[in-house]
Amino acid sequence: MTAINQETLKQRIIGRKEAEAAIELLRETSAKLSVAAMLAFWNSIREFLDAKGPNQELQANGYGPMTDTEARDFGQTEMNFGKYAGHLMCDIPLGYLDWLLGKSETDSIRLKRYLANEKVAERLRIELEQERPNG
Repeated sequence: MTAINQETLKQRIIGRKEAEAAIELLRETSAKLSVAAMLAFWNSIREFLDAKGPNQELQANGYGPMTDTEARDFGQTEMNFGKYAGHLMCDIPLGYLDWLLGKSETDSIRLKRYLANEKVAERLRIELEQERPNG
């Protein structure tokens, strides 16, 4: 594994399994409700997640995820240090950039905003799925 260490990947897999179990429990609970109550239930869950989600820190500091245009522009900038020095940000494995956030304060707000972009976050999710060990 090059982009993300085994322990980080293991913790993400555990977190994902726990989230999936919680969502299944929520589905079972909401299935017992009337349609109106079910919609209100899921709306409350969505509002809670929006308030507590990974972008909360960015928004609390006056930032939000990069727009697609900002992410595209940021992706065209070159990494100026480390293993991928000289590579365009968009060509660097996102798992590496995510790992880098925990190791450095260098350009962390821009990098957090980049990784929070919806399209980039989806690409990161796919990359992590592909790195998941079999079994």
